[in-house]
Amino acid sequence: MNHLKIIVLVSTLSSLIGCSHATLDREDCVRGEWQQLGLQDGLAGKTLGELNLHKEACSEYGIVPNEKLYKAGREAGLKDYCKIENAVTTGLSGQLYQSVCPKEIDEAFRKQNLAAYNLYLSYMRSSYYNYYNSYYGYPYYYGYPYGYWGMGFGYHGGFRPFGSFGFGKRH
Repeated sequence: MNHLKIIVLVSTLSSLIGCSHATLDREDCVRGEWQQLGLQDGLAGKTLGELNLHKEACSEYGIVPNEKLYKAGREAGLKDYCKIENAVTTGLSGQLYQSVCPKEIDEAFRKQNLAAYNLYLSYMRSSYYNYYNSYYGYPYYYGYPYGYWGMGFGYHGGFRPFGSFGFGKRH
C-alpha cells in the first residue's frame, strides 16, 4: 500500500471517529431553524441522509426536526448547488458528487465533478511527493527508484515512519 493511500485512510478514519454522529448540538436543536439548516445542507450538496443524522443528534434532547421545512430549504439549496460550474468548483476542492441533482443534469454534473476531483487528487499527490522529496531527498539511489533494483534494498533516506532504525543516509 503506498503512503498516500495510508494517509488518506488514516485521515478518513480519524475524521469519522472525531465527528461521530452528532451533527447538531443542543442549541441548534432548540433553535429549530430547520429551513435554514436544510438550505445549508443543500448548498453543500449533502444527501437527504443528513436529515437522519440531525434527527439522531436532536433525539438526545427530545427534539424532532421539522422535516417539511428542512426539505424545502434543502431543495432551495440544491438549486444553487446543481449548477454545472459548481461541479468543477466542488471537485477541485476535494468533494465528490453525491447524486443529489435532478436527472437532467445528473450525468453532466457527475462527469465534470469527477474530472475536477481527479485533478484535485493529482495535485494532492504531487504536493505530497514534492514535500516528501524536499524533506527526505530525491527517492532514487544509484539510478533505481527506492533503492537497489527498485526493491528498497540499500535506500538510505526516504519515508521512515518509526525513525531510521539504522537506515540513515550513508556519508
